[in-house]
This record gives sequence, structure tokens and C-alpha cells, in this order.
Amino acid sequence: MTSSTHLLSEPQEVADVLYDMISEAAGELGIGFVGLNENLRPEYPAVVILPGAKINTWHATHTFEVRLEVQIYVYHAKLNSKHATRTRDDLQLCTDIENLIHSGEMNLDGQVIQCFVQEVHPRRLHRPTGEQVVGTQMIVFIRSQKGFPYAP
Repeated sequence: MTSSTHLLSEPQEVADVLYDMISEAAGELGIGFVGLNENLRPEYPAVVILPGAKINTWHATHTFEVRLEVQIYVYHAKLNSKHATRTRDDLQLCTDIENLIHSGEMNLDGQVIQCFVQEVHPRRLHRPTGEQVVGTQMIVFIRSQKGFPYAP
């Protein structure tokens, strides 16, 4: 990495890149809706991407190591008697999203040092309307750097 290389260092920046990546592949993956910070999920399956935590740690002279988290929620279907748990297709969709994120050198085309899906959790997700949805929470871990002086 050279000093002129700009690495992403904010959760929202990485969420934007993941949104673009998943949106571009949505048709191929069979995703009905991709949102960024959205509450509305008009079609299933739906994917919603939310920026998460940011942690700065001292890395080297004049450099922070920046650890970021982005959460991806996959809404498979409304919870009902016919779809009460994740199906094989639901699990495959999560695997396909994970493989997409892990493609290349797992660094979002050089925009971060490292990016990978760290955790995958099956969930019953609750919409603001009270409706329950069969879903999956995916936590993406990102490692990057930012030089001093640190000014947001």
C-alpha cells in the first residue's frame, strides 16, 4: 500500500460499496429488493444493508487500524405455516451473498485491507408493522487503515 492509496474508513462508505455490489448481482441471485438503511421491503427475498460499528486502534506511526462492521439482513419470506424456518434456497442465497463478498482478493477491489463475512445468524426478524419474517443476519468484518491527523 502506498501513501497515496485511499482506503475506505467509515462504515457508511463500505455499506455503499456492498449495496452496489449486491444490487448489481440481485437479478442473478434472485433477490427481489436491495435496500440501504431501509425499513420498506416490498418484495421477498429482500436484502437490507446497515452500517455498523467502527473501532480505531493505534497501528503504526501516524496510522490507525480501522475495524468496521456492516450488517446485512436477508429477509427470506413472511413467517407463516408454510415458511416457518429457512429453506435450502434461503441458505443458498446467504451462501451466494457470502461468496460474492469473498470474491477476488476479499478487499473490495483494493478499497479496504480485508473484508469478509464473519458471522451468519438465522433470525425471526420483526418489521415495524409487527409482522415476523424468516431471515438471516450476516455480519461483515472490514479491516482498513487511516493516517493521522485523524479528522472526520
